[in-house]
Amino acid sequence: MMKHIRLLSALTIVLTCSLAAFSAGKLPVVEILGEKYYVYEIKKGDSLFGIARDNGWDDAELRRLNPTATNPLKKGARLYYPVSVSDKGSASIPTDPESAGLLNPISHKVKTGETVYSISRMYGIPVETIYKLNPGSRQGIKAGEDLLLRREELKQKSTAPGFYAVKKGDTLYKVARENGVTVAAILKENPGVSELNFQAGSVIKLPPAGTGITMTRDTVEQSTLKGFDVYKVGRNESWEGIARNNDVEVKDLKEANPGMDRPKNNQLISIPRIETTEVEKEVVKEDPREKTSEGVQDIYEDVHRIVDTDADEQTVKVAVVLDEPASKKDMEFTRGFLTAIDALKRSPYKIDFKVIEGTRLSTAVLEDLKAFKPSLLFTTSDKNVPAWLADYSTQAQVPFVNTFDIRSEAYTDNPYMIQLLSPSNYFNEEIAAYIGDRYKDWRLVFVGQPDSSDQIAETMRTLWNPAAIDNISVEELEGYPFRDNGKYLLYGYPVKKSEVEAMLKGASDAIFRVPLADIDVLGRPNWIQYDESLADQLKNVDAMIPSRFYFDRHSSEAVAFQNAYRAMFDRAPMKSFPVYSAMGYDAASYFIPAIASTGGDINAMRGSEKTLQIPVRLFRPSNWTGLLNPAVYIVRFTPLGSIEKTVVSNE
Repeated sequence: MMKHIRLLSALTIVLTCSLAAFSAGKLPVVEILGEKYYVYEIKKGDSLFGIARDNGWDDAELRRLNPTATNPLKKGARLYYPVSVSDKGSASIPTDPESAGLLNPISHKVKTGETVYSISRMYGIPVETIYKLNPGSRQGIKAGEDLLLRREELKQKSTAPGFYAVKKGDTLYKVARENGVTVAAILKENPGVSELNFQAGSVIKLPPAGTGITMTRDTVEQSTLKGFDVYKVGRNESWEGIARNNDVEVKDLKEANPGMDRPKNNQLISIPRIETTEVEKEVVKEDPREKTSEGVQDIYEDVHRIVDTDADEQTVKVAVVLDEPASKKDMEFTRGFLTAIDALKRSPYKIDFKVIEGTRLSTAVLEDLKAFKPSLLFTTSDKNVPAWLADYSTQAQVPFVNTFDIRSEAYTDNPYMIQLLSPSNYFNEEIAAYIGDRYKDWRLVFVGQPDSSDQIAETMRTLWNPAAIDNISVEELEGYPFRDNGKYLLYGYPVKKSEVEAMLKGASDAIFRVPLADIDVLGRPNWIQYDESLADQLKNVDAMIPSRFYFDRHSSEAVAFQNAYRAMFDRAPMKSFPVYSAMGYDAASYFIPAIASTGGDINAMRGSEKTLQIPVRLFRPSNWTGLLNPAVYIVRFTPLGSIEKTVVSNE
């Protein structure tokens, strides 16, 4: 029987507390000095003990905070009680999005060449999450569409980086303060962000709370709310007069008396008693530059400048980590690099160049790099760019150029990585979009055995009306019904030299047979290796070949390079696809002046088409990723014998 009584008592206590919390939850709330307080208006017959009991409040705390409220209580007067002391778990406590700490929704506008996988890696979000939020994305995504990556949700306590969608009225300083970091920390986490492009709609990556914050001891004024006094308004008194006579701020006075436009004669109001004292405490050490646009620009330059452009003699320190030092690729690349450095010897800056053997233990390579402290780093890896080398570039904030590896996606999460050759998805979609835009009214004729691995062809199929597409064999070219004044784009599937040659002959015969028809030929990227052996056949049909690179040995720039190379090394550059020496020359002749002129700020580097073999137009897929070069060529072999290189890039 005793157990039942105890159980009943416990249930009664729980029920009483729950009802009390519900009662308090219905009361209005005011905020004074950053703290929230329930406001209770006294009714006839109320007592302090009864009010405390009915709302589940501590009677002593209620009396401490309202010292002039003594029994019998005055009807109409107000009592205050801190929300923080009440039951925080009560679902009835009113909340708003700001006080609840809601994270704003995040979306990403898809760019040409991006995939669900690359976007998931960029944001660190599982692929399945993107599919769930965007059901149609499982069947594919298109450039220009918006992918939802996060709905509005409550903040979780975490030290991991998050993402923030910039709103109208935001400034770097405001966002930094609200998230407990510094402006410099945001700029380091998002190298693509500056005061000039920080605008509503963009997404930034937030560093963990506390990043960049330093504390210092200082004497500061600290205001403490000691309690509330009841005050009876006299005739013709105003908020300003009452505040002045009671040594309180008008703002605090009005906050303590919500719902009152102006005080009325004989009305009971509350006077918050605020005590201000000087105390020594640890406070955040602020950088005053954060508060002005000019100051933020100074911080930006501090974060990004690794070469002193104001020095009497600028020095660009360049390191090349060779993947296979004894390979022809690496030796040719290095010779081409040295040829470019020699051509830059009359530049207004000094070049300190170091070659590092990457075949050694990573610890040895890192020791060399840390001792040398490069302002520009290259790797010749053509597959599996070392993760430890990428990590070094991030920690040292050194621009890191991936020269050869088209499969690497390190640029998606390394803000200092520069992807020099366009990745396959970008390359295929750039070419397909370019051709589709310029030949959309032409009939598309696929010639040869279809190849589902040919992503340029597969993407082009999606851009054409199926009724305007034909599929024929190389042999069927001879009897294909070309019509006068018709427009035909022939896309060649063959990759073997003999098959390519046969298709070019069939296309040439068709052009001769139906001279009034427009017949253009587009080859696969690997056709570029036949640029000399099939040169005449390619020129006969005005053939186009898409390629990430092309070295025209007969151009004036190429001839000058080859002469300089011979003068330095007493040999001709080795033939290869790409031409490795020309890759080294382009890499050095573009990046070294760019780094020197911008002080190491890779955001300020401009594109260039004055290169031997690869066009350069760099962009960041997001504010926190590295740089990507989507620029590629359409190489055209004209009937006049010349070779035209058209740069294709949607960025």
